Amino acid sequence: MAEKRQTFVTHKGTAQYPWLNKADTQFDPEGVFKTNLLVPQDQAKSLIDQLTQIASDEFGKKASGARMPYKIDEETGMMAIIAKSKFQPKFFDSKGQVVNNPPNIFGGSVIKMGGVVSPYTVTGNNGISLRLTKVQIIEPVSQVGGGMDGFEAEDDGYVAEEFSDESNDEEKEDETGASSYNF
Repeated sequence: MAEKRQTFVTHKGTAQYPWLNKADTQFDPEGVFKTNLLVPQDQAKSLIDQLTQIASDEFGKKASGARMPYKIDEETGMMAIIAKSKFQPKFFDSKGQVVNNPPNIFGGSVIKMGGVVSPYTVTGNNGISLRLTKVQIIEPVSQVGGGMDGFEAEDDGYVAEEFSDESNDEEKEDETGASSYNF
């Protein structure tokens, strides 16, 4: 068995099904931070070679049957690299500086991933997983109303007030004392 903790860093790619700002709790009540990263196959080769070597070192002759954290995406033909963690990753901007208040990362964002390579054996099944510890945000994609494009600005019209997430569900009172809820 390999004793040294191995790390990984991907090439930049396109985030697919990202849960990076908030944990996905659908199948795990504690939540999981995760994403697939679509990378051209030739750019994923060095990472795949690294993971294949780790599997060989860890599992010997059983390495060929080990589960790996990547697959070819049928729609795009690109390599989908899969990484996840119980803990939220640290975010970095395109210059490598820490981002304390990152933008929401939606599908289509261009990012890089990094973390720890984790070999495992569970009930006789061998595999390699990628524990996500950091994400570099290169080109974030923002979500616009249900995936639809917005509108161009109109003069002399309604302009929404800016409010924080904490005030979103709070009860509001107008000048007459009547209550209304902002949902």
